[in-house]
Formats: sequence, C-alpha cells, structure tokens
Amino acid sequence: MTGPIPPELGNLDSLTHLWLSHNSLSGGVPGELGNMGSLTKLLLGGNGELTGPLPAHLANTPLEMLGYNDTGLCVPDDPDFRAWLDSIPVHQGTGIDCSGGDIERSILEAFYRATGGPEWTDATNWLSGEDLGDWHGVDVDTAGRVVELGLANNNLAGELPPELGGLDSLVVLDLSDNSLTGEIPSELGDIRNLTHLHLYTNELTGSIPSELGDLEYLTSLYLDYNRLTGSIPAELGNNGNLTWLDLGNNELTGSIPGELGNLEYLTWLGLYYNGLTGSIPSELGNLDSLQFLYLYNNSLTGSIPSELGNLDSLRYLALFDNELTGSIPTEFGGLGSLMYLYLDENELTGSIPTELGDLGSLRGLDLDANRLTGSIPTELGNLDSLIFLALGANELTGPIPTELGDIDSLNWLGLYNNELTGSIPTELGNLGLELLGLYDNDLTGSIPSELGNLGSLTWLGLYDNDLSGSVPPELGDIGSSLQHLYLHGNELSDSIPEEWMDLDGLSAFWWLDNDEDDPLCVPEGDDWDDWLDGMESTDGPRCSAAAPPPPGGGFGVGSDRRGSADHEMPRGIRAKKVTKQDRRLPDPRGDPATVRARRRG
Repeated sequence: MTGPIPPELGNLDSLTHLWLSHNSLSGGVPGELGNMGSLTKLLLGGNGELTGPLPAHLANTPLEMLGYNDTGLCVPDDPDFRAWLDSIPVHQGTGIDCSGGDIERSILEAFYRATGGPEWTDATNWLSGEDLGDWHGVDVDTAGRVVELGLANNNLAGELPPELGGLDSLVVLDLSDNSLTGEIPSELGDIRNLTHLHLYTNELTGSIPSELGDLEYLTSLYLDYNRLTGSIPAELGNNGNLTWLDLGNNELTGSIPGELGNLEYLTWLGLYYNGLTGSIPSELGNLDSLQFLYLYNNSLTGSIPSELGNLDSLRYLALFDNELTGSIPTEFGGLGSLMYLYLDENELTGSIPTELGDLGSLRGLDLDANRLTGSIPTELGNLDSLIFLALGANELTGPIPTELGDIDSLNWLGLYNNELTGSIPTELGNLGLELLGLYDNDLTGSIPSELGNLGSLTWLGLYDNDLSGSVPPELGDIGSSLQHLYLHGNELSDSIPEEWMDLDGLSAFWWLDNDEDDPLCVPEGDDWDDWLDGMESTDGPRCSAAAPPPPGGGFGVGSDRRGSADHEMPRGIRAKKVTKQDRRLPDPRGDPATVRARRRG
C-alpha cells in the first residue's frame, strides 16, 4: 500500500489492533490515531517513507505494543512522551530524537577527530556540509540516519569515542584492519539495531564490555587480532541471533562460559590463541548449527566433552596446543560432516578410536604429540578423502596397517616417534605422498622398492629405526621432487646405487650411523662429489673412507655440511610442525569482496 495514513482511522474507537507494517506508506503519522481509546497494538515498521515525529497525542492510547523500526519516524524531545514510550512493554523502534540529524553529524565529527581523521587514507567529504550519506564510508537510510559506518583498512588511529553509542540507527560498524587503541566503549551496547560489529586487527586493549550482550540483533562479532584482556563475558550468550563469533588472537583469560552454548544459530566459534583455562564446556554440544570450533593455542584442561559428538554440522574441530587429558571420545565417529580434526599437542591418552574410520568426509587428522597407546586402527584405511594424517610423537605400537595404502588422496603421512614395529608396507608406494615420516620407531626389514613410485615425494624420513639391507635403486625414480632424505641411525649397508644420482633436487641427505661392518656409503668419484656438493646439508661416510670419523660425529663429510638440522627433528619437518601450513585453517571472512557481500547481505 502507498500514500499517507488516513487520519479518519482515528474514529475507530473500538479498534484494538492496527497493523500496517511492511508496506510503502509515506508522510507522517496523523495525531488523530491518539483518539483510538482501545488501541493496544500499533505496528508501522518497514515503511521507509514514513517521516516526521511520532504524534504526542499517541500517549492517550493504552498501547502495549508499538513498532516503528525501519521507518523515518523520530521521537519528540518531550520528557513526558519519552517516559510514556518507555513504559510500553513491547517497543521496537529507533528511539532517535527528532533532532537526530544534527546529533549524528556531531557524533561523526567527534569520531573523526578522535581517530586521526586528517591522516585517514580516504576522508572524502568528512566535516563538509554535504549530506552524511556522501561522507566516505557512511551509509544512511531514507530518513538520512546513519545505518552503516564502514572504514576498514583506512589508517584510523586513536581511541573510539563513547559518543558512537549515540548512533541509534547504526546496523553495521566495520572499523577492522586499522590501528585503533584503547578500550571498546561499553556504549556500543546501546546501539540496539546493530547486526555487524567488526573491530578485528587493531590494537584494542582492556576487556570485552558485557554490554555487548544487549545487542539482540547482532549476527557477527569480530574482535580478533587485538590485545584484549580479561574474561569472555557470559552475557555474550544472550546474543541469540549471533552466527559469527571470533575473539581469537587476544590475551583473554579465564574459562569459556557455558552460556555460549545458548547461541543456537552460531556457525563460527573462534577463541584460538588466548590464555583461556579450565575445561571445555559440555554446553557447546548444544550448538547444532556450529561448523567451525577453534579453541587451539590456549591452556585448556580436562577431558574433551563427549557432547561435542552431537555437532552434526561441524566441519572443523581444532583443539591443538592445549593441556587436554583423557581419551578421544568415540562419539566423534558420528560427526558425518567433519573435514578436519586437530587434537595434537595435548596430553590425550588411550587408544585411537576405531570409530574415526567412519568419518567419510575427513581430510585432515592430526593427533601428534599426545600419549596415545595401542595400535593404529586398520579402519583408518576407510578414510578415502584423507589428505593429511599425523599420528607422531605418541606411544603407538604394532605394525603400520597395510590398509593405509588404500587412501588414494593421502599426501602427508607422519607416524614418527612411536614404538611401531614390523616392516614398511609396500602398499605405501601406491599413494601420492609428498611427505613420509616414519622415523624414530622400531621398524625392521628392508626399504621397499615400491617407495620409488612416489613421484611427488619431497620429504622422506626413515631414520632411527632398525631397517637393514641395501637401499633400493628404485628410489632414484622419485627424481628431482625429493628434497630431504634421512636414512641415518639404521642397519643399512652397501653402497648407494648409481640410480640415485637422478635425485638431483636433494638439499639434505643424511646416511650416517648405519651397519657397523658394512655401512651405507656414497661411492668415491667426481660425479658423486658433484652430486653431494649440490646439497646444503649432508652427513655420512664415503665408501673408501678409512680415516676415523671427524669431530662432531660425521663420517667423511664435515660437520659444516650439516647446516641447522639435528637428529631429533630435521629442519624440513620441524618447520612443518611449527607452522602447520599443510592444513590451513580457513578464515570465515575470506577475501574483502566476500566480506562486503556478507556484510551487506
């Protein structure tokens, strides 16, 4: 419907409900509506062309519900009328004073001065007499009220003024990727229509205001990559419409509030890289919509709640680098949507649940650096989408399952630093591996010639086992892709075959500490000299070496060739363990275009 509201409606003195919301009505609200002595519900919201003040005569009605949100209507500057307005039990509207245009202009001017406006990257029309909607980064509604302030990556510096809380109609506040300092004003909790609050990647300090829990329409709250301290306010559990919450990379302490389990629409929960302590609340298992749960790099203790196995929508579960104890819940086998499970760098005990073999969507599984015992479940061979498998630095025993050779998608396999026994399965040669780390176990037998089929392999670590016999010439078929090869600390013997000269991409090769009577050695000759000289780090004997080992433990190749590597964790894999670049946890914001699309959507 279009046009004005007819004043004649005021004659309907028996009418109790008048619902005109979400039309295209225009003009003002007639004062005659105040004659409706029985009116209890008046809904005018969603008529963007309604303008002017609410008529003071409305205070004569017994209203119990009033809605005028998403309109151009304002509130007269009358204390008695405002008191009546506040007494209405259900009240949804801007609440903005009718002189709000001037007020908002003065608020923005104060914001400009407080955040180093003259140094902004783009300050087009700021402090000018132009309409506020023409100021860079400011969007207004049809009534000229500020609904969006978006100045991300604009070289803002300084502290946020508390006056920002006076922008009553603001829906989006995006000041991310700047150099803002100081505390987050508690007054931001007064902006009741706010749906997006993005302050990430600044230098904000202090605690998170509990008043942000009053923002009932808030859907995304990004405060990550700041220097915020204190605990996570339990009041954030009141933000019933929240779908994106990221508080990561701060200095937050204390426990995770169980109240966060009330956020039924939440899809992203980022609390990583803080100093959080205590246990993981079982209430998080109530988050039916959750797809990302990032709690890594904290000091969380206790066991992993089995209730997390209820999260049917979960795709990423990252709990690594904490102090978690107990066993891995068997209930995780029911997480049918799970793509990445990272529980490494904790103190987990018990065996690896066979139920993990049911995770048909799983691409990354990292259980490194725990205290897991028992054998590697053969059921892991059912994970036909798996790309990354790291079970190193545990206390696992038994053989390497041949079934792992059935995972065609696997390109990163780390079973190092366990107590695994038996031979290396020839079936591993069926895979498209880029990294194979089996070092520091009790493996026996010879190196399978089938490993020569791994044409994409860049890192091969078999050191500190009990492997014996001569090395297969077929490893030379890997060619120039192989960059790191570590065979030291075994019982390997004989000379390296000539075919290995095709490994012309090697930057590190160690073959020392093998069979005492007939150690693995590199033949003498100019071609072999050139081959070794092309590497950054080498250590091991030459076949004709008769002299005693040089200082530092080398066998004919000086310790100066050993670079910065060490026997415990050679440089290549050590870097991978520190950076975890192979798993690349996603950021929900994505690229800037995606952010803008989501924000405006």
